[in-house]
Amino acid sequence: MVTATPHYVVHKKQFPLIYYLTLEVQFLLKNQIIKFLIVGLIFTIFAQKTTISKTEDSGDPVLIGAIYNLTGDQAQLDIESSKGAKLAVEEVNKAGGINGQPVKLILVDGKTDLNVLNEEGKKLANDPEISIVIGLSDSDMVLAAAPPVTAAKKIFITSGATSPLLPDEVPNYLYLSCFGDNVQAAVAAEYAYKNMGVRKVAMIIDKDTVYTRLLSKYFQERFKELGGEIISIQSFMHNAPSFTDYQIKALRSLKTAPDLIFLSAETSNEASIIISRLRDAGFNQPIMGGDGFVDKDLITLIGKKANNTYYTTHLFYDVTTKNNALKDFMNAYKSFYKKEPTNPFAALGYDAASLAINTIQKADTTDIEALLKTLNNTNGFNGATGSISYRRGSRVPLKSASIVHIKDGQSSLAVEMTPDKFPTPGK
Repeated sequence: MVTATPHYVVHKKQFPLIYYLTLEVQFLLKNQIIKFLIVGLIFTIFAQKTTISKTEDSGDPVLIGAIYNLTGDQAQLDIESSKGAKLAVEEVNKAGGINGQPVKLILVDGKTDLNVLNEEGKKLANDPEISIVIGLSDSDMVLAAAPPVTAAKKIFITSGATSPLLPDEVPNYLYLSCFGDNVQAAVAAEYAYKNMGVRKVAMIIDKDTVYTRLLSKYFQERFKELGGEIISIQSFMHNAPSFTDYQIKALRSLKTAPDLIFLSAETSNEASIIISRLRDAGFNQPIMGGDGFVDKDLITLIGKKANNTYYTTHLFYDVTTKNNALKDFMNAYKSFYKKEPTNPFAALGYDAASLAINTIQKADTTDIEALLKTLNNTNGFNGATGSISYRRGSRVPLKSASIVHIKDGQSSLAVEMTPDKFPTPGK
């Protein structure tokens, strides 16, 4: 009995040419499907790999942008910060990089010029390989450079600009790795009131910068809250710091002499001019200021006139420090640059770069959403300038501040403290 062949089967003997052509087509179809499946599988694996992390053995560097004023008025602060950032990159590369990939710092010069800063910010924003940009030590400078970076949905971490308003002014993607002005001002006010017994303060303010206005505002707010009194407020111009004969006369004519003069100056050059003028006019009261005093050594600038001066700062370099992270930084800096760091901004730059590196390492990707989540969850990052944590949605870390006292031609650490209370950021 012969079994009937289905109508769609081609017989080899009846139609040999068609039979072999049919086999060839079936073979090609099977191979095309296999090829399609293999290509699809490879694409899926590659896509997953690039989403999770960069290829470990690719050798392509992980890029971190850095914008600092290497020339101009801000260079004294930013050159040191850039050196600290370079050191952090050097250390991670010595340790094998991020997942085997080297880190490369793309450093640009803002030239202490707001227009240049904005243009350089745009260039870093337009680099598709850069997800995080660090830099700058002044709030006005950050407001010029950061917006184009964050508009491109990239993270900007300022190493030294201390305005706590910045995260609201540049939403979602801007972080401070330093303390805010409200914290350092509160530390100054509490130390003056509680430790020094100060009750009456005369204010002298550089009226032209965000930093100096905010610092003085927060100091006054906390000092008055403690029970102190502000008995005089005078100002000077940023580009022409001076204290006139009329201002000296007004200060002398106060019914009660101030226990302390709070000088809100942006740089030590500014501070040294006003302090020198006050000392020459016979005002020997303690003078207190903020971290703007630290870019140059006041003792070098004005000698004995700097005595009885206090200022808040991010840290005090001391070989006897109990902060192991700071001690390690000091040793590494000296080993790498063959000299001591000039001011605290070197450590601030180091911490900002280290925080960026740590964020990329932990996220294991340069995907912006993963980086934001990782950065927001930062808790207890041990930096040279102190522990960094972002809590309750804040992008300003709560950190301690140091107060340095100049006495008998020597600088020493008066205290390192976190304030009991500090003003809520506000214009």
